[in-house]
Amino acid sequence: MSMELLLTEKDLKKTLGLPIAVIFKHSHRCPISAKAKNSVISSEESNPDCPFFMVDVIDQKDLSGKIASLFSIPHESPQVFLLAKGIVIWNASHFDISKKSLNDSIAALME
Repeated sequence: MSMELLLTEKDLKKTLGLPIAVIFKHSHRCPISAKAKNSVISSEESNPDCPFFMVDVIDQKDLSGKIASLFSIPHESPQVFLLAKGIVIWNASHFDISKKSLNDSIAALME
């Protein structure tokens, strides 16, 4: 399994149409983001029925800003969003991103 990269607004729109999805905003320059990425990857492995996507906040700065604007949630990095039909059900940033917190949120949504 490997998180699919979101590169364009068209990619984002497809993601918003899914019944459930996780979007992870990642900076390859940040050690906190690297730790969060490991947690998100572990959660992805535990949730094969939930698609995971990643936005590189450095290379896709405009798309990252679009996500912040669309969800009305200030940009942070790292940051993760759990979506149900394009609506943010749960989100976290920095040290609040953990495999357990993400898995628990996905499990609650899938009940």
